[in-house]
Amino acid sequence: WEDLKVEMADSGFMESAATALNDITETFKDPNVQEGMVSLARNLGNIVETMAKLSKFAGLRSILVVNFTGNADTLYVYKVMDDFNMIDVGGIIGSGNNGETHRFSDNDLNAPAWFNLNYTAPTDQTRNRVLHWINDQLPPATKGKLNMVYEEDNTTPNVPYLEMAIDPGFNASNSTSSTNNTINWCYAHWPHNSQATATLGIEICQAVGDLNDIGGNDPPILSWENGVWVINHTGQECFHLLYNFDPGTKF
Repeated sequence: WEDLKVEMADSGFMESAATALNDITETFKDPNVQEGMVSLARNLGNIVETMAKLSKFAGLRSILVVNFTGNADTLYVYKVMDDFNMIDVGGIIGSGNNGETHRFSDNDLNAPAWFNLNYTAPTDQTRNRVLHWINDQLPPATKGKLNMVYEEDNTTPNVPYLEMAIDPGFNASNSTSSTNNTINWCYAHWPHNSQATATLGIEICQAVGDLNDIGGNDPPILSWENGVWVINHTGQECFHLLYNFDPGTKF
């Protein structure tokens, strides 16, 4: 040990270490550094507290919003359950060239759900089935984010919109146009009014989320449950992530 101390002294290590410690001490005397350390400690404390709350926060698709004191940023904490299949969900909602998501922007969450009367008008049955998806299924699936306004006329909206239309020349189909990952317009088309509730729903849901087919088939996001067609567990996960994260997010 004595020999080691001599070698360390001869090598200049002790002097360098003392200088470094002195520099650190002087740095921590700087008020700006002290303020930064206090802010860091406070934010770390908030994160630890939030994680503790999150561990007790039960329920599927639950969100906690945590505001950090002194900062403009908001952290959205998403509790992923053991049965969550991020690979499948990411494959459904990642419709961009590099897997990014497309959706209506935060300014267009009340986009018109426009039934285009330049084509065949919807029957009462079709209208009721469409409203089941627009009013009853999509809002809760997006945690209240997407609340489209249903309308019927022959004038194209001048804001981003969903078009629905019926014409014998159409197939049951959908399409979505986006710029910078936000929807400009999207459509759901059908050939006639005698469409099943699920057929109406899948075209609407795929359009407003620009959802991918999987293996050439419609994504498995709808199910018949308790006597009614609904956005199922997988669909809920898709729309919850899609509309509670920024457009262009990659999962």
